[in-house]
Amino acid sequence: MIAQEAIDYARSLTYSSKIQYDNTKGLQDLNIAYNRLRNLIINKVNEKFFWDYFTTYSIVWQDEYTLPEQISKVEDLFVNWVRWKNVANKRIAEETGWNVYYIADNSIFLYKTPEKDGIEIKLYWEKKITPLSLTSTIDLPDEVVDFLPKYLIQYIYQRRWMIREKNDAINQWKNIDEPDFIMFLSDRNVNITENIMPDLSYYE
Repeated sequence: MIAQEAIDYARSLTYSSKIQYDNTKGLQDLNIAYNRLRNLIINKVNEKFFWDYFTTYSIVWQDEYTLPEQISKVEDLFVNWVRWKNVANKRIAEETGWNVYYIADNSIFLYKTPEKDGIEIKLYWEKKITPLSLTSTIDLPDEVVDFLPKYLIQYIYQRRWMIREKNDAINQWKNIDEPDFIMFLSDRNVNITENIMPDLSYYE
C-alpha cells in the first residue's frame, strides 16, 4: 500500500471528499499515524520489524570498520555471536577492557583488536524514519498495513470538527482495532530472518 491509497481509503471510510480532506492534510496526518503505529510495534510486539543489520569480517589487528551510510541508531554489536558492550569513546574502552566498542566519525572501533582474519562482526540498528510522500510505500508488516487507514479516521474527523465521530473512532481503535493489530502481529509465525533481531536474552 502506498500513502495515497491509504489516504483515499480513509476518506472512503469517513465519506469525506477531497475538498473536505485534501492530500496535504492527509499526508500530514498519515505521517503522524504511521509513526505512532510504528512505535506501537516496537513497544508492544516482541518483534524487531524495524531493525536491520550489517555484517563484515575482521582483518587481523584492524580495529576500525566503516559504517554503512544508512545506519541511524546503533543497537547492538556481536563478534562471533558474542555481544559486545558499547562505550562512549576510546579512553573508556581502554579503561573497560576487552569486548567493547565505540563509534566515531562514521566508523566503529573494536577493543580489543581482532587477532585473526574472518571473524564475523554483525551490527544491528534501528531503521531511520523517512517521512512519507504520496507515492511512498508504507513500511509496515503486510498483515497490518490496512490498519493504518483505520487509525487515520480519527484525524479526519478532527479536521472536520466532527467531535462525536472522532471520539467514536478513538474508542473503536482502543477497544477493537489496536488489540487486533497487536494480536495479528503477535500470533503470526515469524522466523528469525535477516531483518529481525535475534532473541537477545540468550546473550545476557
